[in-house]
Amino acid sequence: MQLQSLSMLIENTLLALPRYAREAALNCCTQPATQTLALTPTRYKKDGISLYVPGSVVAQRFIFPANVRVRVSSANRGAAAVAEEIRAVYPSLVVVGNTSTSRASTVARSWTTAISWAKAAEHVLPQATSDDSDTTEAVLLLYLNKDTFVDHNGTNLAEQVRAARRDGVRVFMLHETSPERNGCSEFAHFFQTTPQDLIDGGLFEALAVGMAAEPNLRKVSLAIAAKTLGARADKKLSRNSLLRSATSLDLAASAAG
Repeated sequence: MQLQSLSMLIENTLLALPRYAREAALNCCTQPATQTLALTPTRYKKDGISLYVPGSVVAQRFIFPANVRVRVSSANRGAAAVAEEIRAVYPSLVVVGNTSTSRASTVARSWTTAISWAKAAEHVLPQATSDDSDTTEAVLLLYLNKDTFVDHNGTNLAEQVRAARRDGVRVFMLHETSPERNGCSEFAHFFQTTPQDLIDGGLFEALAVGMAAEPNLRKVSLAIAAKTLGARADKKLSRNSLLRSATSLDLAASAAG
């Protein structure tokens, strides 16, 4: 996050330089009004500048091994949406949904069935990398927000978390902080809403990945979430992305000059 914050500071400094105002003025004279709007400094402030920062997780391109299955619960409000948010950036992520239920025995059976299906599927799905594990890794996404473990949905979700932990399924936690996404900035809130047996059982011993509200910082959150889930950096994709960014910057500089 610190690296991304520094990048944002540099980006805002660059946005204040005359070059971008000069480029906008040039386009006003050469482009129709409808096209000029997309090239004004407002566009830079909205979309940002493509900065390359060595070591930044945002600059890397991740792919998921084909054996990773992320399961979301309909009893966990917002979980499906945040899973799709991750998949929109990293399309190789496999997300599986499930329906909520109030019976623990049914939940346990549903987890066993889900894992069996995932293991069977690994024999027909193409492997993302040649050294993927032969066994499927099932992961339960636990999306922590103000609605987590609240009302009857919370009761159902707690049963699913218990069943997952009992079956040896990894529980991967995302901590939402964005108010627009019903987030909660204080993690202490979850010690008041989470069933005590889950707290005593060590649910929160694992670190939750914080989901930042600010758009540029959220990109970092998504990258960290992908890495924590098991995604691996694809050096070829990262290199191609860097080359495209460098080419775009060269073209922009030539047009402004």
